[in-house]
Amino acid sequence: MLGIGGDVLIVDDPHNTEEAESDADRKTALTWWKELSTTRLNNPKQSPLIVIMQRLHEEDVSGHILSSEWSGDWVHLMIPMQYEHRRHCVTVLGWQDPRGLDENGEKLEEPEIEAREGALMWPERFGVREVARIKAELGPYFSSGRLQQMPVPDKGGIFQRDWWQLWESPDGKFPPMDHIVVSVDGAFTEKEENDPTACTVWGCFEREGEISKIMLMSAWRKWLPFHGPQIVKDVNETVDAFRWRTQKYWGLLEWIEYTADRFHANTVLIEAKGPGLSAAQSLQSRFGIKPWSVIAAPVKGDKVARAFAAQPTFAQGLVYAPIRDWSQLVIDELANFPKGKYDDLTDSTTQAINFLRTAGRAPSREEWAANKAMEGSRRRRPRPTALYPC
Repeated sequence: MLGIGGDVLIVDDPHNTEEAESDADRKTALTWWKELSTTRLNNPKQSPLIVIMQRLHEEDVSGHILSSEWSGDWVHLMIPMQYEHRRHCVTVLGWQDPRGLDENGEKLEEPEIEAREGALMWPERFGVREVARIKAELGPYFSSGRLQQMPVPDKGGIFQRDWWQLWESPDGKFPPMDHIVVSVDGAFTEKEENDPTACTVWGCFEREGEISKIMLMSAWRKWLPFHGPQIVKDVNETVDAFRWRTQKYWGLLEWIEYTADRFHANTVLIEAKGPGLSAAQSLQSRFGIKPWSVIAAPVKGDKVARAFAAQPTFAQGLVYAPIRDWSQLVIDELANFPKGKYDDLTDSTTQAINFLRTAGRAPSREEWAANKAMEGSRRRRPRPTALYPC
Protein backbone atom coordinates (compact mmCIF):
# COMPACT_ATOMS: atom_id res chain seq x y z
CA MET A 1 0.00 0.00 0.00
CA LEU A 2 2.85 2.39 0.80
CA GLY A 3 4.97 1.31 -2.15
CA ILE A 4 7.78 0.09 0.09
CA GLY A 5 9.37 -3.35 0.33
CA GLY A 6 9.92 -5.72 3.23
CA ASP A 7 12.24 -8.45 4.46
CA VAL A 8 9.32 -10.69 5.52
CA LEU A 9 5.97 -10.48 3.73
CA ILE A 10 2.91 -11.93 5.51
CA VAL A 11 -0.54 -12.02 3.90
CA ASP A 12 -3.59 -12.92 5.99
CA ASP A 13 -6.91 -13.73 4.27
CA PRO A 14 -6.32 -11.94 0.93
CA HIS A 15 -9.90 -12.62 -0.20
CA ASN A 16 -13.08 -11.07 1.09
CA THR A 17 -15.29 -14.08 1.91
CA GLU A 18 -18.38 -12.27 0.61
CA GLU A 19 -16.74 -11.49 -2.75
CA ALA A 20 -14.87 -14.73 -3.48
CA GLU A 21 -17.80 -15.97 -5.60
CA SER A 22 -17.31 -13.05 -7.99
CA ASP A 23 -14.84 -13.78 -10.80
CA ALA A 24 -13.99 -10.08 -11.07
CA ASP A 25 -13.30 -9.62 -7.34
CA ARG A 26 -11.33 -12.85 -7.12
CA LYS A 27 -9.17 -11.88 -10.12
CA THR A 28 -8.59 -8.44 -8.56
CA ALA A 29 -7.24 -10.15 -5.43
CA LEU A 30 -5.03 -12.44 -7.56
CA THR A 31 -3.66 -9.48 -9.51
CA TRP A 32 -2.90 -7.70 -6.22
CA TRP A 33 -1.16 -10.83 -4.91
CA LYS A 34 0.99 -11.28 -8.04
CA GLU A 35 2.15 -7.67 -7.90
CA LEU A 36 2.83 -7.85 -4.17
CA SER A 37 4.69 -11.17 -4.24
CA THR A 38 6.97 -10.24 -7.14
CA THR A 39 7.94 -6.61 -6.51
CA ARG A 40 7.78 -5.91 -2.76
CA LEU A 41 10.57 -8.10 -1.40
CA ASN A 42 13.82 -6.40 -0.37
CA ASN A 43 15.79 -9.55 -1.14
CA PRO A 44 13.90 -12.05 -3.38
CA LYS A 45 16.64 -14.66 -2.77
CA GLN A 46 16.16 -14.71 0.99
CA SER A 47 12.95 -12.88 1.95
CA PRO A 48 10.14 -15.31 2.97
CA LEU A 49 6.54 -15.09 1.83
CA ILE A 50 3.84 -16.34 4.21
CA VAL A 51 0.18 -16.72 3.24
CA ILE A 52 -2.43 -17.64 5.87
CA MET A 53 -5.96 -18.20 4.61
CA GLN A 54 -9.03 -20.38 4.40
CA ARG A 55 -9.94 -22.01 1.09
CA LEU A 56 -12.76 -20.26 -0.77
CA HIS A 57 -12.34 -21.31 -4.40
CA GLU A 58 -10.10 -23.48 -6.59
CA GLU A 59 -8.77 -20.25 -8.10
CA ASP A 60 -8.12 -18.35 -4.85
CA VAL A 61 -4.60 -17.27 -3.86
CA SER A 62 -3.80 -20.65 -2.27
CA GLY A 63 -5.07 -22.47 -5.35
CA HIS A 64 -2.99 -20.21 -7.58
CA ILE A 65 0.16 -20.91 -5.54
CA LEU A 66 -0.38 -24.68 -5.35
CA SER A 67 -1.05 -25.01 -9.10
CA SER A 68 1.80 -22.73 -10.24
CA GLU A 69 5.14 -23.94 -11.59
CA TRP A 70 6.75 -22.50 -8.43
CA SER A 71 4.63 -24.57 -6.03
CA GLY A 72 7.67 -26.69 -5.13
CA ASP A 73 9.28 -23.62 -3.55
CA TRP A 74 6.49 -23.40 -0.98
CA VAL A 75 5.87 -25.29 2.26
CA HIS A 76 2.17 -26.18 2.44
CA LEU A 77 1.00 -26.61 6.03
CA MET A 78 -2.59 -27.86 5.94
CA ILE A 79 -4.35 -28.96 9.15
CA PRO A 80 -8.06 -29.78 8.65
CA MET A 81 -10.43 -29.70 11.60
CA GLN A 82 -11.27 -33.39 11.05
CA TYR A 83 -8.46 -35.70 9.93
CA GLU A 84 -8.58 -37.17 6.41
CA HIS A 85 -5.97 -39.88 5.88
CA ARG A 86 -5.87 -39.44 2.10
CA ARG A 87 -4.85 -35.80 2.62
CA HIS A 88 -2.27 -36.56 5.32
CA CYS A 89 -0.10 -33.45 5.57
CA VAL A 90 3.69 -33.85 5.35
CA THR A 91 5.77 -30.69 4.88
CA VAL A 92 9.21 -30.44 3.28
CA LEU A 93 10.49 -29.43 6.72
CA GLY A 94 9.58 -32.88 8.07
CA TRP A 95 6.46 -31.99 10.05
CA GLN A 96 3.54 -34.45 9.80
CA ASP A 97 -0.01 -34.31 11.08
CA PRO A 98 0.30 -36.19 14.42
CA ARG A 99 -3.12 -37.78 13.94
CA GLY A 100 -1.55 -40.06 11.34
CA LEU A 101 1.39 -41.09 13.55
CA ASP A 102 1.83 -43.64 16.32
CA GLU A 103 3.22 -43.01 19.84
CA ASN A 104 6.79 -43.08 18.50
CA GLY A 105 6.09 -40.54 15.77
CA GLU A 106 6.13 -43.16 12.98
CA LYS A 107 3.52 -43.09 10.22
CA LEU A 108 0.74 -45.61 10.77
CA GLU A 109 -0.02 -48.42 8.34
CA GLU A 110 -2.99 -47.94 5.99
CA PRO A 111 -5.64 -49.87 8.05
CA GLU A 112 -4.58 -48.09 11.25
CA ILE A 113 -4.44 -44.67 9.66
CA GLU A 114 -7.95 -45.13 8.23
CA ALA A 115 -9.18 -45.78 11.78
CA ARG A 116 -8.09 -42.25 12.69
CA GLU A 117 -10.41 -40.80 10.02
CA GLY A 118 -12.37 -37.86 11.41
CA ALA A 119 -10.13 -37.35 14.46
CA LEU A 120 -10.48 -33.75 15.64
CA MET A 121 -7.67 -31.21 15.40
CA TRP A 122 -8.09 -29.73 18.90
CA PRO A 123 -10.71 -31.72 20.82
CA GLU A 124 -9.97 -29.91 24.10
CA ARG A 125 -11.30 -26.70 22.56
CA PHE A 126 -13.37 -27.90 19.57
CA GLY A 127 -15.07 -31.11 20.62
CA VAL A 128 -17.60 -33.20 18.69
CA ARG A 129 -20.54 -31.07 19.80
CA GLU A 130 -18.82 -27.76 19.06
CA VAL A 131 -17.70 -28.87 15.59
CA ALA A 132 -21.19 -30.16 14.77
CA ARG A 133 -22.68 -26.80 15.76
CA ILE A 134 -20.11 -24.87 13.69
CA LYS A 135 -20.78 -27.05 10.64
CA ALA A 136 -24.53 -26.59 11.01
CA GLU A 137 -24.12 -22.83 11.22
CA LEU A 138 -21.66 -22.52 8.32
CA GLY A 139 -23.33 -24.96 5.92
CA PRO A 140 -21.50 -27.46 3.66
CA TYR A 141 -19.54 -24.95 1.54
CA PHE A 142 -18.12 -22.75 4.29
CA SER A 143 -17.52 -25.80 6.50
CA SER A 144 -15.47 -27.40 3.76
CA GLY A 145 -13.41 -24.26 3.11
CA ARG A 146 -12.95 -22.98 6.66
CA LEU A 147 -12.68 -26.26 8.56
CA GLN A 148 -11.35 -28.80 6.06
CA GLN A 149 -9.39 -26.47 3.74
CA MET A 150 -11.25 -27.72 0.65
CA PRO A 151 -13.13 -25.21 -1.55
CA VAL A 152 -15.84 -27.80 -2.25
CA PRO A 153 -17.24 -30.57 0.01
CA ASP A 154 -15.64 -33.95 -0.67
CA LYS A 155 -18.79 -35.43 -2.22
CA GLY A 156 -19.36 -32.35 -4.32
CA GLY A 157 -21.46 -29.23 -3.97
CA ILE A 158 -24.65 -28.73 -5.95
CA PHE A 159 -23.92 -31.94 -7.89
CA GLN A 160 -22.61 -34.74 -5.68
CA ARG A 161 -20.31 -37.34 -7.19
CA ASP A 162 -22.26 -40.34 -5.86
CA TRP A 163 -25.41 -39.21 -7.65
CA TRP A 164 -23.93 -40.33 -10.97
CA GLN A 165 -24.82 -43.86 -12.07
CA LEU A 166 -22.13 -45.99 -13.70
CA TRP A 167 -22.88 -47.34 -17.17
CA GLU A 168 -21.15 -50.64 -17.91
CA SER A 169 -21.84 -52.65 -21.05
CA PRO A 170 -20.05 -55.85 -22.16
CA ASP A 171 -19.70 -54.54 -25.72
CA GLY A 172 -18.97 -50.95 -24.66
CA LYS A 173 -22.03 -49.66 -26.52
CA PHE A 174 -24.79 -47.33 -25.39
CA PRO A 175 -28.43 -48.46 -25.36
CA PRO A 176 -30.73 -47.28 -28.19
CA MET A 177 -31.60 -43.63 -27.59
CA ASP A 178 -35.01 -42.00 -28.00
CA HIS A 179 -33.56 -38.51 -28.34
CA ILE A 180 -29.97 -37.22 -28.53
CA VAL A 181 -28.96 -33.65 -27.67
CA VAL A 182 -25.66 -31.89 -28.39
CA SER A 183 -25.35 -29.00 -25.95
CA VAL A 184 -22.78 -26.24 -26.62
CA ASP A 185 -21.48 -23.51 -24.34
CA GLY A 186 -19.68 -21.38 -26.92
CA ALA A 187 -16.66 -19.09 -26.70
CA PHE A 188 -14.72 -18.13 -29.80
CA THR A 189 -11.03 -17.75 -29.03
CA GLU A 190 -7.85 -19.76 -29.50
CA LYS A 191 -6.15 -18.20 -26.45
CA GLU A 192 -6.01 -20.54 -23.45
CA GLU A 193 -6.16 -17.68 -20.96
CA ASN A 194 -9.71 -16.99 -22.19
CA ASP A 195 -12.83 -19.11 -21.70
CA PRO A 196 -12.99 -22.34 -23.73
CA THR A 197 -15.89 -23.79 -25.69
CA ALA A 198 -17.50 -26.83 -24.08
CA CYS A 199 -19.76 -29.46 -25.61
CA THR A 200 -21.62 -32.37 -24.03
CA VAL A 201 -23.74 -35.03 -25.73
CA TRP A 202 -26.75 -36.52 -23.93
CA GLY A 203 -29.15 -39.31 -24.83
CA CYS A 204 -32.51 -40.35 -23.35
CA PHE A 205 -33.14 -44.08 -23.09
CA GLU A 206 -35.97 -46.10 -21.61
CA ARG A 207 -36.44 -49.71 -20.58
CA GLU A 208 -39.76 -51.53 -20.43
CA GLY A 209 -41.77 -50.29 -17.46
CA GLU A 210 -38.99 -48.03 -16.17
CA ILE A 211 -38.56 -44.28 -15.95
CA SER A 212 -36.58 -42.58 -18.72
CA LYS A 213 -32.85 -42.20 -17.97
CA ILE A 214 -30.21 -39.80 -19.33
CA MET A 215 -26.77 -40.86 -20.60
CA LEU A 216 -23.66 -38.71 -20.95
CA MET A 217 -22.36 -39.92 -24.33
CA SER A 218 -19.44 -37.56 -24.99
CA ALA A 219 -17.82 -34.30 -23.90
CA TRP A 220 -15.02 -32.00 -24.98
CA ARG A 221 -13.50 -28.66 -24.05
CA LYS A 222 -11.53 -26.72 -26.66
CA TRP A 223 -10.23 -23.24 -27.40
CA LEU A 224 -11.56 -22.60 -30.92
CA PRO A 225 -12.03 -19.83 -33.47
CA PHE A 226 -15.55 -19.36 -34.83
CA HIS A 227 -14.82 -21.43 -37.95
CA GLY A 228 -11.80 -22.86 -39.70
CA PRO A 229 -10.46 -22.06 -43.17
CA GLN A 230 -12.30 -23.38 -46.20
CA ILE A 231 -10.41 -26.46 -47.43
CA VAL A 232 -11.45 -28.20 -50.66
CA LYS A 233 -11.97 -31.95 -50.52
CA ASP A 234 -10.03 -33.97 -53.08
CA VAL A 235 -12.18 -35.79 -55.63
CA ASN A 236 -11.02 -39.29 -54.64
CA GLU A 237 -10.78 -38.55 -50.92
CA THR A 238 -13.19 -40.24 -48.53
CA VAL A 239 -15.10 -38.21 -45.96
CA ASP A 240 -13.18 -39.85 -43.09
CA ALA A 241 -9.82 -39.16 -44.74
CA PHE A 242 -10.81 -35.54 -45.40
CA ARG A 243 -11.84 -35.06 -41.77
CA TRP A 244 -8.63 -36.62 -40.51
CA ARG A 245 -6.56 -34.32 -42.74
CA THR A 246 -8.37 -31.09 -41.86
CA GLN A 247 -9.43 -31.64 -38.23
CA LYS A 248 -6.54 -29.64 -36.74
CA TYR A 249 -7.84 -26.55 -38.59
CA TRP A 250 -11.47 -26.86 -37.46
CA GLY A 251 -13.30 -24.12 -35.67
CA LEU A 252 -16.43 -24.20 -33.52
CA LEU A 253 -18.86 -24.77 -36.40
CA GLU A 254 -16.91 -27.71 -37.80
CA TRP A 255 -16.60 -29.40 -34.41
CA ILE A 256 -20.32 -29.02 -33.73
CA GLU A 257 -21.19 -30.45 -37.14
CA TYR A 258 -18.85 -33.41 -36.64
CA THR A 259 -20.16 -34.14 -33.12
CA ALA A 260 -23.82 -33.92 -34.17
CA ASP A 261 -23.24 -36.19 -37.19
CA ARG A 262 -21.16 -38.69 -35.26
CA PHE A 263 -23.80 -39.26 -32.57
CA HIS A 264 -26.82 -38.95 -34.89
CA ALA A 265 -28.16 -36.05 -32.86
CA ASN A 266 -31.75 -34.88 -32.98
CA THR A 267 -31.12 -31.45 -31.48
CA VAL A 268 -28.19 -29.05 -31.17
CA LEU A 269 -28.57 -26.54 -28.32
CA ILE A 270 -26.63 -23.27 -28.18
CA GLU A 271 -27.11 -20.58 -25.56
CA ALA A 272 -29.13 -17.70 -27.06
CA LYS A 273 -26.87 -15.00 -25.68
CA GLY A 274 -23.98 -13.00 -27.10
CA PRO A 275 -21.79 -15.07 -29.47
CA GLY A 276 -23.95 -18.15 -28.97
CA LEU A 277 -26.79 -16.50 -30.89
CA SER A 278 -24.45 -15.83 -33.82
CA ALA A 279 -23.32 -19.46 -33.77
CA ALA A 280 -26.91 -20.73 -33.74
CA GLN A 281 -27.84 -18.54 -36.71
CA SER A 282 -24.73 -19.61 -38.66
CA LEU A 283 -25.43 -23.29 -37.98
CA GLN A 284 -29.06 -22.93 -39.05
CA SER A 285 -28.09 -21.34 -42.36
CA ARG A 286 -25.00 -23.46 -43.05
CA PHE A 287 -26.35 -26.88 -42.04
CA GLY A 288 -30.06 -26.44 -42.70
CA ILE A 289 -30.32 -29.73 -44.62
CA LYS A 290 -28.89 -31.78 -41.76
CA PRO A 291 -31.20 -34.23 -39.93
CA TRP A 292 -30.64 -32.36 -36.64
CA SER A 293 -32.28 -29.10 -35.67
CA VAL A 294 -30.49 -26.12 -34.12
CA ILE A 295 -32.16 -24.39 -31.17
CA ALA A 296 -31.01 -21.14 -29.62
CA ALA A 297 -31.78 -21.99 -25.99
CA PRO A 298 -33.08 -19.05 -23.93
CA VAL A 299 -31.09 -18.15 -20.83
CA LYS A 300 -33.17 -18.07 -17.63
CA GLY A 301 -31.53 -17.08 -14.35
CA ASP A 302 -27.85 -17.12 -13.48
CA LYS A 303 -25.53 -20.14 -13.64
CA VAL A 304 -26.25 -21.25 -10.07
CA ALA A 305 -30.03 -20.98 -10.53
CA ARG A 306 -29.83 -23.12 -13.69
CA ALA A 307 -27.71 -25.66 -11.81
CA PHE A 308 -30.26 -25.97 -9.02
CA ALA A 309 -33.01 -26.46 -11.64
CA ALA A 310 -31.09 -29.46 -13.03
CA GLN A 311 -30.07 -30.84 -9.62
CA PRO A 312 -33.15 -33.06 -8.95
CA THR A 313 -32.48 -35.16 -12.07
CA PHE A 314 -29.03 -36.05 -10.72
CA ALA A 315 -30.17 -36.44 -7.10
CA GLN A 316 -32.79 -39.03 -8.16
CA GLY A 317 -30.12 -41.21 -9.80
CA LEU A 318 -31.38 -40.71 -13.35
CA VAL A 319 -28.07 -39.68 -14.97
CA TYR A 320 -25.55 -42.26 -16.24
CA ALA A 321 -21.97 -42.02 -17.50
CA PRO A 322 -19.39 -44.58 -18.70
CA ILE A 323 -15.87 -44.77 -17.27
CA ARG A 324 -13.94 -42.47 -19.57
CA ASP A 325 -11.47 -39.62 -19.13
CA TRP A 326 -13.91 -37.17 -20.73
CA SER A 327 -16.78 -38.25 -18.45
CA GLN A 328 -14.56 -37.82 -15.38
CA LEU A 329 -13.80 -34.30 -16.62
CA VAL A 330 -17.53 -33.50 -16.53
CA ILE A 331 -18.11 -35.21 -13.16
CA ASP A 332 -15.21 -33.36 -11.53
CA GLU A 333 -16.25 -29.97 -12.88
CA LEU A 334 -19.86 -30.39 -11.77
CA ALA A 335 -18.72 -31.54 -8.31
CA ASN A 336 -16.55 -28.40 -7.95
CA PHE A 337 -19.16 -25.98 -9.28
CA PRO A 338 -19.46 -23.08 -8.46
CA LYS A 339 -16.04 -23.09 -6.74
CA GLY A 340 -14.08 -24.62 -9.63
CA LYS A 341 -11.73 -23.13 -12.18
CA TYR A 342 -14.05 -23.85 -15.11
CA ASP A 343 -17.84 -23.85 -15.46
CA ASP A 344 -18.30 -24.31 -19.22
CA LEU A 345 -19.06 -28.04 -19.11
CA THR A 346 -21.45 -27.33 -16.23
CA ASP A 347 -23.28 -24.72 -18.31
CA SER A 348 -23.50 -27.15 -21.22
CA THR A 349 -24.83 -29.88 -18.90
CA THR A 350 -27.49 -27.79 -17.15
CA GLN A 351 -28.62 -26.41 -20.51
CA ALA A 352 -29.19 -29.96 -21.83
CA ILE A 353 -30.83 -31.37 -18.69
CA ASN A 354 -33.21 -28.42 -18.31
CA PHE A 355 -34.13 -28.62 -22.01
CA LEU A 356 -34.92 -32.35 -21.72
CA ARG A 357 -36.99 -31.74 -18.58
CA THR A 358 -38.97 -28.94 -20.23
CA ALA A 359 -39.53 -31.12 -23.31
CA GLY A 360 -40.95 -33.88 -21.10
CA ARG A 361 -38.17 -36.35 -21.94
CA ALA A 362 -36.61 -36.36 -18.46
CA PRO A 363 -39.46 -36.48 -15.93
CA SER A 364 -38.82 -36.74 -12.22
CA ARG A 365 -39.80 -39.92 -10.43
CA GLU A 366 -42.87 -38.16 -9.00
CA GLU A 367 -43.95 -36.93 -12.46
CA TRP A 368 -43.40 -40.38 -13.96
CA ALA A 369 -45.44 -42.06 -11.20
CA ALA A 370 -48.26 -39.52 -11.65
CA ASN A 371 -48.31 -40.13 -15.42
CA LYS A 372 -48.45 -43.90 -14.89
CA ALA A 373 -51.32 -43.53 -12.44
CA MET A 374 -53.20 -41.34 -14.91
CA GLU A 375 -52.69 -43.89 -17.70
CA GLY A 376 -54.02 -46.64 -15.42
CA SER A 377 -57.13 -44.62 -14.56
CA ARG A 378 -57.80 -44.08 -18.27
CA ARG A 379 -57.63 -47.83 -18.93
CA ARG A 380 -60.08 -48.58 -16.08
CA ARG A 381 -62.60 -45.96 -17.20
CA PRO A 382 -65.81 -47.57 -18.66
CA ARG A 383 -66.56 -47.10 -22.32
CA PRO A 384 -68.77 -44.04 -22.91
CA THR A 385 -72.38 -44.74 -23.91
CA ALA A 386 -75.06 -42.59 -25.51
CA LEU A 387 -77.22 -40.49 -23.19
CA TYR A 388 -80.39 -41.46 -25.13
CA PRO A 389 -81.37 -44.57 -27.06
CA CYS A 390 -80.49 -44.25 -30.73
